[in-house]
Amino acid sequence: MQCPRLGYYDKVYQGNTGTHVASIYVNRDNSVEFNCSCGYNLFTGKICKHLKDLLKEVDEVYKINVNKGIREFDSSIETIPELLQDKAYNDNQLLSIYARAGKGKTLFVLQEATYFLSQGYNVLIIDTEGSLNKMISAWGDIFEERFGEGKGELFVEIHQKVPSLLKFLGYDGRFIPPKKKGGKFTFSYTKDASSENKLTPIELLVKKNKIDFVILDSLTSALEDVPTTSQNFPARADCTKLILREINRVMNDYNVGAMVTHHTSWNPMDTLSKESDNMIVGGKAVKHYSKSIIYMDMRQHMGKIKDDVKNYRRFWLVRAPNFPDWSRASVARIDDTGFHYVKMGSEEYKKCFNNGELLRLGIK
Repeated sequence: MQCPRLGYYDKVYQGNTGTHVASIYVNRDNSVEFNCSCGYNLFTGKICKHLKDLLKEVDEVYKINVNKGIREFDSSIETIPELLQDKAYNDNQLLSIYARAGKGKTLFVLQEATYFLSQGYNVLIIDTEGSLNKMISAWGDIFEERFGEGKGELFVEIHQKVPSLLKFLGYDGRFIPPKKKGGKFTFSYTKDASSENKLTPIELLVKKNKIDFVILDSLTSALEDVPTTSQNFPARADCTKLILREINRVMNDYNVGAMVTHHTSWNPMDTLSKESDNMIVGGKAVKHYSKSIIYMDMRQHMGKIKDDVKNYRRFWLVRAPNFPDWSRASVARIDDTGFHYVKMGSEEYKKCFNNGELLRLGIK
């Protein structure tokens, strides 16, 4: 079976009725066509067992929904599309962005949200940090002047604790503290009785207000009540898995794009760090539910940031369907109007990396 990111997929089946070839083709306009040599085509109205099997395999990798085309969203800057070599966002692939505190995640989120609004999209931001309203007051008018008046509508939900966030997603959940000092936390959850067989609060909001894009900023902040010690990783991972699973479900069921931000407590690019091998916080759950993962940082020398690069952010491609991990990086410059694209390979770009990093990226 061929599995490019989008395009043509086929598989040969041997059975009692002979040899059959099932194929799926995703067109440039994101419509999906099916065919099978057993006699199924677009006009028969019933998917044969061969296509069902092939669709299951394709969906496991790319989350392609056969009942709709893939919906794509542009970014406010070329930095993300250049990094991914594709549209920045779509409704089939959750994008996760990691950065250390104070590096500009929320500013970037607000810039993207304002750009979406200018394109006529309705946006939901789930704020777990409690700083979004202050950021909107400081930057809202600046971004509106840059991108134009918002044609869409912004909705903000503030959920700073895990129980509140999970309730919004349709669950009763909490971290249970250890009975003994130094013990480990556990995570417990059940389906919210009020949401049983009904739409969850996030579904109601998305459906009623025709939300096009959902942003969670940040997942990590909601978990801060649980110490980040190794014995608590399983509990934090279970909670992370549940939250990301529900975000993915909303994406698939309601045809919306989504982005989630996360904190890191160390720099994964620091190869001398004992924890650098972990790369990202959240483990397998994040890698499973986020098809694209980006790490945002700044160039450092001997642990310090030089003045000539302090307003630049590097976007490292931690994971994406088409590229090796950590094989690409793009750059954005921050000024008093927000993030701006820096052309890959330019002198402005190169100064944001040391010689070893440029060699790794194949940039001369």
